[in-house]
Amino acid sequence: MSWHTARREGGTDDQGSPVRPGRHPARHQPLRVRRALRAWQGQDPLAHRPRPHLAHLLAVCSESRTDDLTNAELYNQTFERLSGIPIEDPVIADAIDYYESECLWDLKGGPVLAREREGARATIERAQSLGLTVALATNPTFSLACDKVRMEWAGVADVDFARISHIENSHRVKPDAAYYEEFVGAIGLEPHECLMVGNDARRDFPRPDIELRTAYVGHGWPKRAIWRGPIGTLGSALPQILEILNTQDEKSEHSH
Repeated sequence: MSWHTARREGGTDDQGSPVRPGRHPARHQPLRVRRALRAWQGQDPLAHRPRPHLAHLLAVCSESRTDDLTNAELYNQTFERLSGIPIEDPVIADAIDYYESECLWDLKGGPVLAREREGARATIERAQSLGLTVALATNPTFSLACDKVRMEWAGVADVDFARISHIENSHRVKPDAAYYEEFVGAIGLEPHECLMVGNDARRDFPRPDIELRTAYVGHGWPKRAIWRGPIGTLGSALPQILEILNTQDEKSEHSH
């Protein structure tokens, strides 16, 4: 059962006490959990320390990283170093679970914007009908739980993606080439065998270049894009795009 289904239907907490629909067991400890949540987000006025949640983003997204940690491991280390509290602490863990199960859904259309885009679903289905492997390369700064909520917003929660990148299974973020290499390697492919579909002119083109081509479906006209246009028309254009990619690969092989 997904968390949002549980919220609608209600249930019981760990002690068997009834929980009303739309409520989470953490509601029984509002002050304890909400204080921990504010500290996690760096909003607690009583905590005169750097904001651990913001600091984690800066650490995870740093272009000067040389560590071999997953993004989640670096997140946790940064949080503990700045707050003095391990993120596995039951209060913090409960606060994060509360945030992901009770608060995140209400942010739809806000700072973690994700929404259904006309033709996106049909484009995914078209790619699958052509025998292509379809994976979700979302910037891995969120947990899988958060990404699944955003997938609900986008209307693709039931799509059988070959892989979904998230903070726990990735060691770098976009546009670091290492992120893309890890992602495509996890599905058994090489960068030149893949087509990235993205709407972020800065993050959806690997740096440095690793021969991963991008079909751009956002605003603007990045010169590096192999194709540009709305995602709703990408599906019908896929056969022609594949021909272009295959032709480029053949020329590259002959040149070597």
